[in-house]
Amino acid sequence: MKQLTKKLLILLFFISTTQIAISNVPVPGEVIFTNRISIPIYITCYPISLVFDGNKNYSVKSEHRYFAQSSNLRFDYNNGVYLLRNLPDTTRIKKTILYLPGHTQKGLQFDLTDNEENYGSIGFGKYKIKFYTDEELYNIIDSLTLEYDSGYGQSLGPDINFYFNALYTHQITFNWTGSTERYIDASDVNRTLVCWNQYEGGSRTKDLGNFTYNTSQ
Repeated sequence: MKQLTKKLLILLFFISTTQIAISNVPVPGEVIFTNRISIPIYITCYPISLVFDGNKNYSVKSEHRYFAQSSNLRFDYNNGVYLLRNLPDTTRIKKTILYLPGHTQKGLQFDLTDNEENYGSIGFGKYKIKFYTDEELYNIIDSLTLEYDSGYGQSLGPDINFYFNALYTHQITFNWTGSTERYIDASDVNRTLVCWNQYEGGSRTKDLGNFTYNTSQ
């Protein structure tokens, strides 16, 4: 009995330390999703406003594209869509759903598309992010909006992290660089996140900036 108990304790320790190690693996990107449970989560991210590129021109196409791959394999848009990896080059397909297995992390880049570690890109503008339990997107868990103004990246921290903690609502948390973790449905958040209010990480007024509305871009 003692021997069995000892083996179980060793197994539990191994599992817990493995999960911690997975959770702490650096993930490239400015929007990081971490699944803290064993059940997979499905995430969609798409713009709900005008989108501006890294040079603040009206364009959904990324200004900072990744040129290491052949042109037919690139997907250059700041709309949360990416090319499915781990497939032969000729069969890679565009994906609008981010699949996040249990105890893993994946990230979205800001105005940097088609990097090998990229699972989608976003730009200046407002985005809707939804969390589901199924790939068919029938069972939504929760959702939020995330907005980037012209002042993003100039003073406050650039990164935001989302954490999925349980398979029901009221269990998704987030934090900006330098801020404490809080629930997305907290009264002072109300599922509305903006880059100019990062709580303990700092805040400023919204910067309308010098965006260029030019349909020729």
